[in-house]
Amino acid sequence: MKKLAFVILLSGKFLVPSAESLAQTHLFVKLSSGITQSYPLNEIRSLKFGNSSLIVNPLVSAPVSYNTSAIAEYYFGNSTGIEEVNFPFDLSLSIFPNPASDRMSVQYASQANELIQISLHDATGRIIQNIYKGHHLGRKVYEQALYVPAGLYFCRISSDTKVISKPVVIQ
Repeated sequence: MKKLAFVILLSGKFLVPSAESLAQTHLFVKLSSGITQSYPLNEIRSLKFGNSSLIVNPLVSAPVSYNTSAIAEYYFGNSTGIEEVNFPFDLSLSIFPNPASDRMSVQYASQANELIQISLHDATGRIIQNIYKGHHLGRKVYEQALYVPAGLYFCRISSDTKVISKPVVIQ
C-alpha cells in the first residue's frame, strides 16, 4: 500500500476555495474526547495530511500531530468561538467506510435547519464530486457512488455559517 501525503503551505493567509470560508481566521481541531484546539491561520506554517495523521506546524512552536482516528472534526471558523458563530451543539460528520472504494456514506447531524452543500474535494481544494445540496435538519445519511481515482480526498460540508472537512481515503 503506498502512502499518501500532501502539504498545504500557509503564508499569512490560508486560501480555502469555498466562499463561505474566506472570512475564517482560525483552524479548529475537535478531538473525540471533546477537547477543541484552536490555531490562528496567520500563525500556521503548514498543515500536513497523511494516511493516519494531521500535523499542524505553527510558526513559533513545535509541530503538533493528531491521529486521524482521534479527530472528531476539523473546521475553519472565526476567533469568537463556536457558539458565537452559530454552530449547532449536536454537530457531527461521519464518513464510512473510510477507506472507501466505489461507494461512501456521509452522516451529518445538526440541530439547525440549514441549507448545506456536501462535496468531495481533492488536495488542491477543487470540487471533484458533488454529493448533496439542499436543506438539512437532524441526522441523515447521504450515500454516494464514487467515480474518482484512488487517493486522499476531503469530504466538505458547507453552509452559510460553517465549513467542516474530514479526510477520506479512496482505494
